[in-house]
Amino acid sequence: MWKKTLGSVFIIASAILYSSMYISAAIYGSGITSKSKEIFSTYLGFIGNGLIIPSIILFILGCVFILLSKNKDY
Repeated sequence: MWKKTLGSVFIIASAILYSSMYISAAIYGSGITSKSKEIFSTYLGFIGNGLIIPSIILFILGCVFILLSKNKDY
């Protein structure tokens, strides 16, 4: 049971990390008057890719823990 819970927590943490990248880019560009895809992509470039790698790792770990809990359900 704890593997399912831990896997779910890892997947939720992955989603929070991934969405925080977009939220911080939106906050960073909230002071501008014109909005477009290109401007938002520029702000995403300013934020960087620092949160993508940990979110992918957490997602994979969460999936592994959930799949392992299917084999041996305690």
